[in-house]
Amino acid sequence: MATRKKSLSFEEKMNQLEDIVINLEKGNSPLEESMQLFEQGMKLSAELQKMLETAEQKVTLLTEQADGTIKEQDLEDM
Repeated sequence: MATRKKSLSFEEKMNQLEDIVINLEKGNSPLEESMQLFEQGMKLSAELQKMLETAEQKVTLLTEQADGTIKEQDLEDM
């Protein structure tokens, strides 16, 4: 029976990354474990960056025109 892995939210991934950073900053883990944590943190960081880029692409600003119509404008065009 195949199970689907639930996608974590941005906030959940950020919390995981924060936990990894805290563990690494303590310096109590053996080298091998620290390297695994670092690798996991780098993967999470890349995933978070991609999520932010995707969200940025979706962000639009809706402005009401003088005639009452709504105009969709990319945030970057401002």
